Amino acid sequence: MQIVKYWKAVAALLILMGLLGGGCRRTSGSGCPFKGGTVRVGIIISETGRRAPLIQEYQRGYEMARDEVNAAGGVLGCQVELVYEDDGSEPRGAQMAVKRLAGEDVLLIMGTTSSAATLPAVGVANFYEIPFLVPTSTSDLITEMGYEWVFRICSPSSAYAGTALDFARESLGNGATLAIVYDESLFGESGAVAAAANAAGRGLELVAYESYESGGQDYTSLLARVKEANPDVLYFVSYLDEAILLMQECRQLDLNPSLYLGSAGGFVSGDFLQAGPDAEYTIAVGQWAADANWQDANGRSAAEFAQAFSERYQGDEPALRTVLTYTALQVAADSIRRVGEDESLDWANLADVRLAVRDALGETDLQNTIFGPIKFDETRQNTHPVLLLQVIGGKFVTVYPEGYRSRAPVVPVPTWGER
Repeated sequence: MQIVKYWKAVAALLILMGLLGGGCRRTSGSGCPFKGGTVRVGIIISETGRRAPLIQEYQRGYEMARDEVNAAGGVLGCQVELVYEDDGSEPRGAQMAVKRLAGEDVLLIMGTTSSAATLPAVGVANFYEIPFLVPTSTSDLITEMGYEWVFRICSPSSAYAGTALDFARESLGNGATLAIVYDESLFGESGAVAAAANAAGRGLELVAYESYESGGQDYTSLLARVKEANPDVLYFVSYLDEAILLMQECRQLDLNPSLYLGSAGGFVSGDFLQAGPDAEYTIAVGQWAADANWQDANGRSAAEFAQAFSERYQGDEPALRTVLTYTALQVAADSIRRVGEDESLDWANLADVRLAVRDALGETDLQNTIFGPIKFDETRQNTHPVLLLQVIGGKFVTVYPEGYRSRAPVVPVPTWGER
């Protein structure tokens, strides 16, 4: 009889604990629901390999956002902790990085630094059911695979190509000729294919289509073939080192199209400006510049953000990749905050929390960020305008579309002999 009374008492206690919110449920205004007082976010970057020289452009955005979020009180009473994994600039490395992070208590993952690495990485994340937020990789395939756990901040390659070709047609008229030169990578191929596929529909005639292996030291023979085709528009899809080298060799060959267009990649990097006169008048196809008419939830403008960044990083200016990684972490923090409104969520159940973060990402509707409004469509792709940024006076200046530009573009660009 005493044993029966004992187990009745135990049962009653367990029921009472359940009614009082036993487990790890969070009520409004309570403290951080995670051990150690931190909420962990996985970040895949390239600390080694070919993409390593660009690590600062990615890392600075993540870390500036983390510090600002934490200084404002964190998320749900937690400090944000970034858990970095190196992909070695390789697709296989990105897959292994996701697997390692899957064993950590990260709520979501962000990265990588290239489309070639991101595409297999998001497939692994989708398998493990971990939200994956893509800040910078542009291949259309990333959001065309139908992965329910994958979201992207930047626009896809097809949007970059479409805006660039619209500008070319409006500037030069129907019948203008087009040459495409691209890096033999998923990033390069996706951008080049998108441009080639859309050229005829926009009244442009494709007269040259050339690819190259990255890491080369001399592309003059390729560019000589382009010069023979005499294009009105030269459209590059290149990473940084090749972007600078190609423009230097265009000058050496006196190759003079009416428009130089560079699709994202190296052309939107702040380091591209170090090419000096060789970069002048080039039009980068990107999504952000300091003169953009956007502001964050605190009313800070894009220009003021750029100033704060410059003060933090000894005079450096933020690159597009930096703004995208900064924005991605801010979007993640917003989603996690909204998850905290569900008082029935068991925070000790990591799978449930990750699912809630995924659903919150899908419901994101931020009107004010320094990157502009953030809202994901049915493919989990953010809808965002593509901007054309011309290098004028050694700085990126927004020149298209008209509703976003701060000045008119210089078209046609001066020949090398006229500069």
